[in-house]
Amino acid sequence: MKKPTLILSILICISLICSGCSSGELVKNIIQNHVPEEAFLSSEAKKYNEAVDAFFAALDAGDADGIRALFSKNAQENDADLNEQIEILLSLYSGPTEINRRDGNSLSGSYSNHYGEHIATVYSSFPVVSNDVYYWCHFELTYEDDENEDNIGITKLLFFSADERCRFQYDGDWKIPDESGLIVYPDDSLDCEVRCVSGYPYKFKSSENPLKEDEVKSFLDTSTSFSAFVERFGEPNAVHIYHIYELPSVEDSPRYLQVSVDEYTGKIFGASAVDSFEWLYKVWEEPASSTN
Repeated sequence: MKKPTLILSILICISLICSGCSSGELVKNIIQNHVPEEAFLSSEAKKYNEAVDAFFAALDAGDADGIRALFSKNAQENDADLNEQIEILLSLYSGPTEINRRDGNSLSGSYSNHYGEHIATVYSSFPVVSNDVYYWCHFELTYEDDENEDNIGITKLLFFSADERCRFQYDGDWKIPDESGLIVYPDDSLDCEVRCVSGYPYKFKSSENPLKEDEVKSFLDTSTSFSAFVERFGEPNAVHIYHIYELPSVEDSPRYLQVSVDEYTGKIFGASAVDSFEWLYKVWEEPASSTN
């Protein structure tokens, strides 16, 4: 959940409890009580997060039977390679899980209500980190199926090395397989560095001189030409939809400049700071009346 949404939810919740409080008292309550973000998750989000956490707990423990048991009964029966894929997964990912970016509040899914019979399946993709190595996970969960309870559980799980996830991201023809069960993509043969930028894998070329935000702002205030930007600052470190430039690290945490370019005009219309996992703030935005 994004911080502004979280704060708004907290304010609404506290205001309902204490309608007579002043705004200053409300903020004081938020700070003093340290209301946990988990308290504002929907029941669906909690079910998803708990399922993901249970999976990684079993994975960290090297518990093949525990991993298998988390899959739906139908997925277990229909995936003939499930046991083999679990062994491949255990050899690829030894744990422990240091970072798990699952977010039950950012799910896609399918829902149906047929004469009162409910079916709900949700999924998302997210990076995880173990021993400073990045992986990506696509996790699909059916948490309700009144028509067939054998579908409840993990229905599909794709687990990628950073190289494989990056390869598929740059391959516009790749699609998520239709089959249920577990598929592990362990290959690490890309001949380039892969970095996680704003939650996505990028083919990355490091540079010795990170950009400075104030210099970027000053330049964009005079010109939005991307070709001129490249002439001034050099080629981007990575490109996929956005043009990514390295910024100085903050407290040993990588920072990047995410540059948005209109592919038809070649004009820059926005630049933001991001870290390895998320968008942070705007660095520069094209004025509404700009004609540069």
